[in-house]
Amino acid sequence: MKLEDALKTVEVLSGMNHITNQQKKLYDRAENLLKQYKGEDKMTTPSKTSYEQALETAKKYEKRQRELKYIDDQLSAKLQQFTQVKFRVNTSRREVTFAGIVNGELKLTTSKCSVNDCFEVNIGKLIAVKKSLKEKLDDVTDLVESENNITVDTSGFQLRDHIISNPTWTISN
Repeated sequence: MKLEDALKTVEVLSGMNHITNQQKKLYDRAENLLKQYKGEDKMTTPSKTSYEQALETAKKYEKRQRELKYIDDQLSAKLQQFTQVKFRVNTSRREVTFAGIVNGELKLTTSKCSVNDCFEVNIGKLIAVKKSLKEKLDDVTDLVESENNITVDTSGFQLRDHIISNPTWTISN
């Protein structure tokens, strides 16, 4: 991908209306790196590393946008099975409640976002709809972004008189 393609990708993504906080941070980083490369922030000679970082960030954005399109397409296809649908989104509780009628039967489900995960409304909607249809959720839950990865260094600590065999734990969902 050329620099201009990366810049164009960043410009397109800036117009998207459903970008998560994590995606916003990546966008800002890519935009800054592209500005550095073009010399717009007083940097006259871009480094190869800055250019490669900008390209990598643009690739991450493109991948995430494909994932979000997949989610939107899946949600649209699943909702076609229902005669009536209603969603209630509670962002403060990070949950989506779904009520729908399929084959004359009322389906009522809720999807709740984990504390460590990034809350995205459309993912919550798709999970709730798929739960109501008793479908597997693996393809959707794999697309949930974690808000943070926590690495805990436990070297030298003891747990109930047993030395921990793996000194570094990574906690993520």
